[in-house]
Amino acid sequence: MPFVLVPFELGRAREYLGNPLVVARELADGSDYYISHASAMDIHQMVTQPQLVVYATSPKAIRPRTLLGTEFRFVRCQPEHLFGITDHWATKTEQVRVS
Repeated sequence: MPFVLVPFELGRAREYLGNPLVVARELADGSDYYISHASAMDIHQMVTQPQLVVYATSPKAIRPRTLLGTEFRFVRCQPEHLFGITDHWATKTEQVRVS
């Protein structure tokens, strides 16, 4: 079972989401996926507004979820459309796939 270290600055906070990109990877549950759409543009520093929704694309149908105020949406694609993907360090120890 994975765990997330809570930053000291949060004090006695009981709920902490961690990095939303890593959460999206885990919600994809081991299937092929990549961080896409506005979320990928945010990673590549191509947007100026804060992104409140995390988008990921997968050939598997995954229902949208909201966890601790962060919305996760999954776009379904054909398996042959999984290309042009690279790994991105979301944290010092965690990588995610991004278009």
